[in-house]
Amino acid sequence: MVLVILAILAAILVPALLGWIDEARNKQYVLEARSVYLAVQAAADEAYAVDEDVDLDTYFANDGNGALTRVATLADIPIEQLTISKINDGIDDDDIQVNKDSHKGKVIQSIHLTFTGQNGDKVTADLKEGKWTASAAEVSTD
Repeated sequence: MVLVILAILAAILVPALLGWIDEARNKQYVLEARSVYLAVQAAADEAYAVDEDVDLDTYFANDGNGALTRVATLADIPIEQLTISKINDGIDDDDIQVNKDSHKGKVIQSIHLTFTGQNGDKVTADLKEGKWTASAAEVSTD
């Protein structure tokens, strides 16, 4: 009888615990993505200080200018495991003159990141409309 009760409790608790573990893992991915985002924003601010017309997608496309190295160092992520793409700074070309006059920097409003998280998982994260989504990327077994 005791074993039956324990089996019923285990059947109820195990899925709940697994759900909590997955939720905690996703929160960790978001925290790591925010760390990368802050590093990207800092590097973008540096680039904007030098050239107001810098295209951020191109700036972070390769490491010829050292931008990815700075981001990887700030975020404590191996550079070979970091990809930054689809950056939207929310500034139209018509607004660039306004920014030059007001000395406002570019604020990254949306970004797509892939990186290797602290636990070794390959993480895909997106910032859109002020909300983060992050998850472990599917790993192909082929």
